Amino acid sequence: MNKKSSNTWVKEKIYPHYTVKYEIKNLIHEKQSPFQNIKIVESCQFGKMLLLDDIVQLTEVDEFVYHEMLVHIPMLTHPDPKFVYIVGGGDCGILREVLRHPVKKATMVELDKDVVDECRQYMNIAENVYSDKRADIICAEASITLEKSKDTYDIMLVDSTDPVGEAVKLFTPEFYRNAYSRMSDDGMIVTQSGSPVFQPTMLQMVVNNMKAVFPVVKVYTAIIPTYPGIYWSFTVGSKKLIPGEAKIDELNKRIKERNLSFKYYNPELHQSCFVLPEFVKSTISKKLPYGIFKSKDVIWNLG
Repeated sequence: MNKKSSNTWVKEKIYPHYTVKYEIKNLIHEKQSPFQNIKIVESCQFGKMLLLDDIVQLTEVDEFVYHEMLVHIPMLTHPDPKFVYIVGGGDCGILREVLRHPVKKATMVELDKDVVDECRQYMNIAENVYSDKRADIICAEASITLEKSKDTYDIMLVDSTDPVGEAVKLFTPEFYRNAYSRMSDDGMIVTQSGSPVFQPTMLQMVVNNMKAVFPVVKVYTAIIPTYPGIYWSFTVGSKKLIPGEAKIDELNKRIKERNLSFKYYNPELHQSCFVLPEFVKSTISKKLPYGIFKSKDVIWNLG
């Protein structure tokens, strides 16, 4: 990709028979970190885009959907979250949303320091977090940092890439057991769990591994235009709170007390996002191993 060019297209080949293309105005910056290739581009339709190894991670236009849904579902389910642990999230969008709540401390552990630095300089979607004294940004391996930690957290948020390479360990029962041991009595963990359409085995794996540790495990969804299949899942593991049963009046009360406003989230959506279509229910229960498709060729298969 040229630094400046016209009619350039970025191709994101998701699966053997499925490719997404984005028209790009120019390449803003590119860097090869010790872990991955980092590109920040200016697109024609979605504004600035962050790509890691040529996979779209976020865009200026729709990043608020992912970040609001990963953060505010657990944060507003919890009556008083004060200590938050964030896994990944180098663009700092998750940290931005967490710090809108009256937390005492938000610890973000991102493996790749270059992602943090490049996003701060060229994406800048979370300008205020870097000077917020409640934020502790650590560049290290999140699973090891959590294992060594002696702190207790109310909410844990896993903003990881898909379970490939170093990220695999963030989806294991061992990681969830470690997380459970570091949680408060009413603590919760939420992770992105992929596309129910194209990544059903990933969703199954996350649900099954969480169920091996947490007494309450629920899946909820959101619409994210630049993610494969558009329809995206999140899975929450909880010690006792049930996020899908949060009352609208109580959610509205917490929103008012915390002086929050949103672009995507609202209390009605908080309840309805846990209502799943039958094919997702079947996927979770393993009755339909390959999502809505019949061929493994178009499925990102972890098994």
